[in-house]
Amino acid sequence: MLFRSEVAFNDDYYGSDSFLTFTPQKEGDYTISLRDLRFQGGGTHFYWLTVGAVPYLKSLFPPGGAIGKPTTLSLLGFNLPPNATLQVTPMAVEGKEIVALPVPLPDGTITTTPFAIHEGYELNEYEPNDSPKSPHPVRIPCVINGRISPVSKSKQPDRDNFSFTGEQGKKLVFEVIAKRLGSRLEPHISILNAEGNELAVSDDQNTQPDTRLEFTPPANGNYVVQIRDLFLKGGDDYAYRLSIQEPAPAFRLSIPQDALNVAQGGRIAIPVNVTRSNGF
Repeated sequence: MLFRSEVAFNDDYYGSDSFLTFTPQKEGDYTISLRDLRFQGGGTHFYWLTVGAVPYLKSLFPPGGAIGKPTTLSLLGFNLPPNATLQVTPMAVEGKEIVALPVPLPDGTITTTPFAIHEGYELNEYEPNDSPKSPHPVRIPCVINGRISPVSKSKQPDRDNFSFTGEQGKKLVFEVIAKRLGSRLEPHISILNAEGNELAVSDDQNTQPDTRLEFTPPANGNYVVQIRDLFLKGGDDYAYRLSIQEPAPAFRLSIPQDALNVAQGGRIAIPVNVTRSNGF
């Protein structure tokens, strides 16, 4: 009688898509089983499965860069050279804050990954900054590149803390870009005063994947912005960009559907949601 046991599985790495790495512990025959999570099927239930010892880019750091400034990116993934890096000099692209960055792989192929570009002051977080009592000081305006470290038995879930100086009545906008860059981070941010008391918090932006928070300091002084994963997770692919800026009139457009069915030669009305901010 042949007995089979499951040695690895995944069903939700990229949202509802799966990604799995497996290193056989001994030589032999293995079977890959793929199914719909809800045991459904049909003509629209198609998939593309890649299997092999192929190079795979999991994430890079920093996940963005300042326009015109040479930047060294650390490449993280599987079947990549040790300490793999890529030198880039981000260029401005009209109307774009996130671009598709081409990344050459060892087998000669090229993959692309989302990469944020920004014109202004940027910095990378450094440790230790896990406690509001030992924050990483920053000056405003700025964009911070950071990453929430993996949770371990010897360490509490990672929280990155940054201190800044606020002026009474002068509004500031804190925005996290993570999911839009392929990060697995579910961002949660909060503002603390010098005594460590929480003054404001946000973990969503009107059901959008990333987080935005407006905060008006009640008095002149030092404050701390803290960012963590909503579910207290972490890892190499939990990177983020935290923007701290004074507000500027702006708007965002979105559509409620992610797919539309239009008959050949037909037409369809597409509702567009406009979200205005900062007096636009």
